[in-house]
Amino acid sequence: MGQNLLRPDLIYQKYQVGALYTAIILFPVGILYGRTKNVLLDVDSNRIMEQWRIGPIKLGKWKHLEEVDFVCVFKSRKVSGPDLYELSLWFKSGKRKELFEYVLDEPAINLGKEVAKKLKKDFKDSSDPHNPKWICHKDL
Repeated sequence: MGQNLLRPDLIYQKYQVGALYTAIILFPVGILYGRTKNVLLDVDSNRIMEQWRIGPIKLGKWKHLEEVDFVCVFKSRKVSGPDLYELSLWFKSGKRKELFEYVLDEPAINLGKEVAKKLKKDFKDSSDPHNPKWICHKDL
């Protein structure tokens, strides 16, 4: 039995506050699964922004984009779950920046070609790891 602070004469049962506890537990879960990640490239100003959205709230900051060497799509083998195709920017410094992950290879390759075309950089299709293909940015 418990005491109600607003109405002291009312005694409630133990499980009557279950809805409040459920809301407290499910709120962070909703935020975790309700967020989305957008990557914005500003080619003219040479900037990149990773933007996280939770409903109407946007979080992100523009950063300087290092000199890109090439754009690549490759198959990423996961321990559990399906294999994913990662679209990444590879920089002259040897670092890479993962932009997106796809379950299917075709959308990843199409977006990779589009990004390489905008950046005027070469594209490497490593969706088949045993047969990578290089495409010059002039051929896109």
